[in-house]
Amino acid sequence: MSNVLAIEEFNEGIGSVEEILHSLKLFKGIDGFEEVHSDLCAMFELRAFSLDERLINEGDTGDSLFVLCRGKVRILKTTVTGDEYRVVDLDGAEHAYFGEMALLTADKRSASIMALEEVDCLVATREKFDAFSKKNPLFAIEVVKRIAVRMAEHLKRANEDNATLYQALIEEVSSGKHS
Repeated sequence: MSNVLAIEEFNEGIGSVEEILHSLKLFKGIDGFEEVHSDLCAMFELRAFSLDERLINEGDTGDSLFVLCRGKVRILKTTVTGDEYRVVDLDGAEHAYFGEMALLTADKRSASIMALEEVDCLVATREKFDAFSKKNPLFAIEVVKRIAVRMAEHLKRANEDNATLYQALIEEVSSGKHS
């Protein structure tokens, strides 16, 4: 189970919460950051996760955005036969973020995230994002637009992957190697 840490416990060398959030593609360059940064920082809490701990479980209902600040995590997907496979590993030095759709919907998580070592993440819940959005609607609409663009990019890649797999299947069947 993750531990909620005081922001003051943020490890040296990671950078301030404001610096991390300002550097994220999700927020970077949005007009008005300076005016909303206090509210934005207040939306997040720092959570610590242990080696092999699951930050997110595929199929669970999502309600939080995670910003990886320290450590490494692995994104895992489950096959139809129940086997897990590695999608990608993420490093806290890059301040990757994941789970952003949970700020908008209560859909099921599409992948699991597992800590490969001790991990610190900034975490914002949908409830806190909703409160932030009511107070800062112009900034929030830009964040929502960026989430929509990112989701469109993911969908486009998935469609391209499906087309590639379909073509490979057609070629395999056509060559008669399927028997």
